[in-house]
Amino acid sequence: MRFAPVTNNDNQAHLRSLPVLAIDLGFSATKETCGAAAWPTDQDFQAPLNYSRFLESTCRWISKNDPAVVLILEAPLSGAFDPDGNPIPRGDFERFHSETNRSSPRHWNIMAGASMALAAIHFCHALGLRIKQEITIHVVEGFASRYTDEQHNKPSHMDVAKELLSRWRDGQELLIPQVVGSIVSVTGILSGDSSHGVSGILRVPDGLKSTAL
Repeated sequence: MRFAPVTNNDNQAHLRSLPVLAIDLGFSATKETCGAAAWPTDQDFQAPLNYSRFLESTCRWISKNDPAVVLILEAPLSGAFDPDGNPIPRGDFERFHSETNRSSPRHWNIMAGASMALAAIHFCHALGLRIKQEITIHVVEGFASRYTDEQHNKPSHMDVAKELLSRWRDGQELLIPQVVGSIVSVTGILSGDSSHGVSGILRVPDGLKSTAL
């Protein structure tokens, strides 16, 4: 098994014909905080799961869809640093609300971003340990961190995953992180290859609402 970050928009037409799993990753042992949406549809992902059960289901899905799949993971898959080595945002999408342009920090290294970056490292590492067959996983980062302010109308984990899948299938272009300094990727850390590409980012516009109403 190998990870292949989707680093630009040039080859997406080919990749969109592959099986795809969009994931809103959670990191809980007791709560069902992992949601996913697959194309083609898969019965394993009809409801949210806790972390360990979700990892098992993802391994089964990847193994039966070789030789290549697309994995969209809603968690930071890269980190940016200034020339002095300090962590910095990867772009305005982490600084500002996409609809109001007001300051609304969702940096990869603070608040939930930091814990989900760790979750992404463990999740990808665990996939590599469990999946032994030769299969290519094309990796895209999902970004859906600012939801509606209406408490009763916030999207579920399944809502977020379905929105990411829909935008991928519809051909939305990816954001490519550009920073003054350096950037490292989760897949590069796991492979030990500092030249490993950085996954492009599939962004859900801020203010996503629940589909349950």
